[in-house]
Amino acid sequence: MNLTPPQHFEDGRSPNHVQYSAIGNVYFYDAVVITEFNEGVNVSYVTGIQLLMECMKHIGTKPFTVISNRVNSYSVQPTDYKYLERVPNLKGIAIVTKDAVSAANAMLESKFYSKAFAVFDSVKTACEWGQQILDGDLTDLK
Repeated sequence: MNLTPPQHFEDGRSPNHVQYSAIGNVYFYDAVVITEFNEGVNVSYVTGIQLLMECMKHIGTKPFTVISNRVNSYSVQPTDYKYLERVPNLKGIAIVTKDAVSAANAMLESKFYSKAFAVFDSVKTACEWGQQILDGDLTDLK
């Protein structure tokens, strides 16, 4: 198990908390949660509920965005985005991938999520987008 968190930010900031699990790792920053799921897992409400509960424990009621850093290949149950829509302080989801097929899959997933959703090729741009969401600076959220 990797006990040293990856460097997500150029400024060297470290996560406030890291949650390691069988399906992947979740990195908690101030208003950003970065997920990195393991190769070959199936991410769904059933497999991810424990991580969602951990998220609520560490984020509380403050607004936040989630960045799914897709460094591995795994499957997602897109119809389960309806459960994430019910989290009132989750303001948006960004997918980070450098793979064209994964980006196309993420765009398909966006059809199942009515809040802000975007696809990027770097964590940095995804974080900038997320901050704009939290600041209320974006009007076109999809």
